[in-house]
Amino acid sequence: MTRKTVVRLLILPLLVALLCAGPALAQEQEVFPDISAQAALGSAFTYQGRLLDGDLPANGTYDLEFKLYDAATAGAQKGATVTKEDVAVTNGLFTVDLNFGGSDLFNGQALWLEVGVRPGPSADPFTALAPRTALNAAPYALSLMPGASISRDYGGNTLSVHNGWPGGAWLVSKTALSAWTSDGTAVVGNAGTGAGVIGVHAAGTGTSPGVNGRTSSVEADAAGVLGRASATAPTGSNAGVRGENASTNGYGYGVYGSHAGMGVGVDGVSESGSGVQGVANAAGFLNAGVRAVGNNDATGLYAYSATGNIITGYSSAVPFGNLRFRVSNLGNVSADGAFVPSGADFAEMLAAEAAVEAGDLLAIGPDGTLVKAAGAYTTTVAGVYSTNPGFIGGGGGAEGEGLEGKVPLAVVGVVPVKASDQNGAIVPGDLLVASDTPGHVMKGTERDLMLGAVVGKALSGLESGTGTISVLVTLQ
Repeated sequence: MTRKTVVRLLILPLLVALLCAGPALAQEQEVFPDISAQAALGSAFTYQGRLLDGDLPANGTYDLEFKLYDAATAGAQKGATVTKEDVAVTNGLFTVDLNFGGSDLFNGQALWLEVGVRPGPSADPFTALAPRTALNAAPYALSLMPGASISRDYGGNTLSVHNGWPGGAWLVSKTALSAWTSDGTAVVGNAGTGAGVIGVHAAGTGTSPGVNGRTSSVEADAAGVLGRASATAPTGSNAGVRGENASTNGYGYGVYGSHAGMGVGVDGVSESGSGVQGVANAAGFLNAGVRAVGNNDATGLYAYSATGNIITGYSSAVPFGNLRFRVSNLGNVSADGAFVPSGADFAEMLAAEAAVEAGDLLAIGPDGTLVKAAGAYTTTVAGVYSTNPGFIGGGGGAEGEGLEGKVPLAVVGVVPVKASDQNGAIVPGDLLVASDTPGHVMKGTERDLMLGAVVGKALSGLESGTGTISVLVTLQ
């Protein structure tokens, strides 16, 4: 007997669910607990159909074959062929679980289901039923297709995701969550005791950020990442943005800011407190609360104040600390301590002829320009061309302007000077005057010629010839 078999398909709505993972029990709760051992949602789904034998509901056992195609006729098969042997059919109804080999098949593309049937005890080929059945989505599932967006004209939160587990996790990969808003907040993280938002770059290599914030706005107060601390606790250290560096090799940064153009890498602003504060608790001169480095010809530290002090230094915590150093807004420097330079003389920047060099004994030329002193006992001596001045007067201020053609003339202090044995060997304590060798001193012995000619006293000796000795410059 020939039977005409008709299959009518009742497609159950696809279940779309978020898998919420429970906490892993351990001594400490991790930021992201390991949920790899917990069951994951597979790619199988439950399918129900109705089988008619002629015009009557079928009863008995049947073999069923299922195939997916990308077209209503012909087309290419997608996924594996699923065969179900000896499926029980009661009053025409049957239920099977189908798995075509991957959830990526249901990526929003249109698919059609082809069903083949044969009696259960038979080994004959399957008879494909026509037409194929289109797999249509449940209406609200359309908004969850890959690439789809969730939007709503609503004043509150458009999408809210809550995880009630004490150590629960919502794990995503790549750009799994993207949010956009024209004038509000795209993503808000709110935590009672944990972290509102956590970004982690777990790879051992690469430069991808854990959290990446950007803004394309040209407004003055626009921010790629904004952190705000609103707590008013009298103690502690609430932070709008906080960065920690757990590296133990001396490298890495708790907070790192950069700018590719001419802007500012890190900027801190406070209406009543400190714009930027750095604290170092470790001992050692290399550990600094704030460290400034300028590469190439960049400035290591740049300070600006509209009306207050440019730099203020305390030896203990403010506001009751001991003020030790201050640079006022006018450029005045005040220090509660000694100035300890490497040089040992006081020099003035004065115009000089081009032929002079460090260590020369200098005199005042006819036009007031410094020249090499020449002529024994000349009274035009002015000082010594300083090699390494400890203090420079007339240095052009902070800008260092107007110094072209000028040299540092040591008028007080200890400096090296060129010397000659013209008047005999020099020993420490000798009074020094100009010699006939330009730029060189000699010991003075003619007391009646030395008034106004003495440049200083020798601190080291010269046995013969010419050389360089130390002199305590004391013009007399």
